[in-house]
This record gives sequence, C-alpha cells and structure tokens, in this order.
Amino acid sequence: MKDLTGVIDDQERIYRIALTLVEGLGVKKCLELFERFKSAAEVYEASVAELEHVNIPEKSITEIINRNHFDRAELELDYISRNGIRMVSLGEKDYPPQLNGLSDAPFLFFYKGEYVLQHERIVSIVGTRNASSYGRRVCQELVSQLVPYQPVILSGLAYGIDCYAHQAALDNNLPTVGVLGHSLDRIYPAAHTKLAQKMLDSGGLVSEFVSGTVPDRFNFPMRNRIIAGLAHITILAEAGDKGGALITANIAESYDRDVGAVPGGIFDEFSAGCNRLIRTNHAAIIRSGEDIAEALEWEQIEEFSGTIKSKKRIHEANPQESVINEFLHHNGPANMDRLAEGTGINLSSLSLILLQMEMKEMITALPGKIYKIA
Repeated sequence: MKDLTGVIDDQERIYRIALTLVEGLGVKKCLELFERFKSAAEVYEASVAELEHVNIPEKSITEIINRNHFDRAELELDYISRNGIRMVSLGEKDYPPQLNGLSDAPFLFFYKGEYVLQHERIVSIVGTRNASSYGRRVCQELVSQLVPYQPVILSGLAYGIDCYAHQAALDNNLPTVGVLGHSLDRIYPAAHTKLAQKMLDSGGLVSEFVSGTVPDRFNFPMRNRIIAGLAHITILAEAGDKGGALITANIAESYDRDVGAVPGGIFDEFSAGCNRLIRTNHAAIIRSGEDIAEALEWEQIEEFSGTIKSKKRIHEANPQESVINEFLHHNGPANMDRLAEGTGINLSSLSLILLQMEMKEMITALPGKIYKIA
C-alpha cells in the first residue's frame, strides 16, 4: 500500500504489476484507475459497479475481479529482485518528476544500473538507424561539448545515432541511459550487448515491459514517448523525413519540451527530417553543445569550466578487424559485397564487425554503405 513517504510495499508492487497485465487497460486507463482509487490494491478491492464508472472494457473488469495475473506478477517481482532490477511506479519518491502530469506517463517501469532518472539535466539524442559519418561526428561533438554541463545522455540503444550517442557519452564519462522497446532480460540488437553492459556502470537501461517481452515493432512508439518524457530536451542529430526519431520529436513537442535539430545538407536524405523541423519552427537549430545549454539556460558546472575535448579511445584490432583493415588499406573504400569477397568473412558476420569497427572509430561509413579507414 502507498504511504505518505512515497514508498510502497511488495504486495502493492504485485498489485501494480498485475494491473499492467490486464487486457484492454493500457497506460492511460491504469493511470485513471490509480487516480480514482489511489492504489492498485484499492482497484482490486473495488466492486464491479465502481469499476464500470471508469469506463473500462468488461473483459478488463472480469480479469480484475478474478485477480488474473497475480501469479505472473509474483514471478516478475521475484525475477527483478534476483536480477538487481529496480521497479519504479507512479507516486513513489524515485519516480522521475518530469513524467508527472503526462497523460500517458508510464504507470511503472523497470530500471537496471545506476539510477540517474531524477537528474536535472537530461538530453535525449535520437536519429536515423542509417547514420552517416556526419551523424556520428555530430554525436561525438555535441556530447563532448556538453561535458561542462554534466547532463545525462538518453537514447534508445538502436543502430545508428542511438548507439553513437551512448558511445560518445561513455567516451566522455557522462552517464547514459537506454530506453528499450522490450524487457530487460534481453538486448536488441544483440550487437549492442557489450555497449549496454558498459552503460550500467554510470547510467542504465529502462523498460516498462515485463520479462519475456520481445522487441515487437508496436513497442517502439511506446518506448519513444518515454524518451521524450524523460528528457528536458530532445535533439535530432540526423534524421530522415520519416521514422521513430520524428515521432519522438513530435511527442516531445506535445509535452511542451524543447526540441532541437542539427541541420544537414539539402541533398542529404537522412537530414531531411531535421531540416524540415527547423524550417517549420518545430525545432531549434542546434550547431553545438553550447546551443543546447543556451536553450535550457544551463550554467557550466564550475569544476568543468574551460575547453573540453572529446577523448579518442585507442582500440586494439582483433584478427577479423585486422583483415578488414588490411584489405581497405590496400584496396581503398569498398562496399560490403566487395569486403566479403576480399576478406572471406560471410555477410551476416561482416555487418556486425563493421558496426563494431565504426564504434571504435577504426573505419568510416560513407553514403551507399561504402567503408573506408577512418
């Protein structure tokens, strides 16, 4: 049961998890029920007539009255306890204040890592999965220039801009958090498993999905609203005219949050979305980390005053990376087919290796998926 200190016991946690599993409720109805009854336990004590006043489906009422999902909720509570996962829900003292009042705020979510979601400076950096070398450089420069302001860097752990933003944060010793479109018992894409593990040391991973939830495409728009809701400003580093980054920007604007976009070339397909948002005054033009700080009226943290340069990590190549590096050195830029033929590495493995080499700044991706030595 909820108490005056914003702390709930395990029984209330079970009630809350069970409530999120009721078919036909959804986030908004969970919030409405909580607002009316003040706790999930009280929802389960309510009569059919009382529940009907909230205008929820008959099937949902039946599941609540019959207390379906309690066994599953107990298993989930046991799972998160055994795996060092924190559950945070509406009304608790750890619930991020920037989510309070949003009509579709997560009723509860799960968090693994060092908890930084109550930080007063959170910047989300999102964009295309098909990020170019320009988009990667944008992430590196913006994040390194934000070091004097010590924000948390938030994104979605996807390919492209998301992973570049997370990696740039790690390179600059800034906390970074990934919001997932699946449960915390897996990482998608699997190629980002090592990156996710590193993030746990100074940031973490967020999900509102119970264990066993796969990365279904319908989950990602839900994920995007959490990114928009947690951040004090959402930045599109490189984005085409369609896609999840544009959805996140639109949601952030609907929350009356700051939105910024980095301009790109007029012929660049994956800057078209950024350029349009700037042109239509739906995003402020962002050319540096200082532009972000100025938009939010941030002052530098005193101990970080002065010029901060991004640290470039030195990475030792593994055997497969050495083969690719050697091929590019002797043959010049090449696409994946040519690399596969020249190195003997199959295409499915090559895609992952090239991504890892990009993140290590060993190679650069050119338009048309052509790679060269960085």
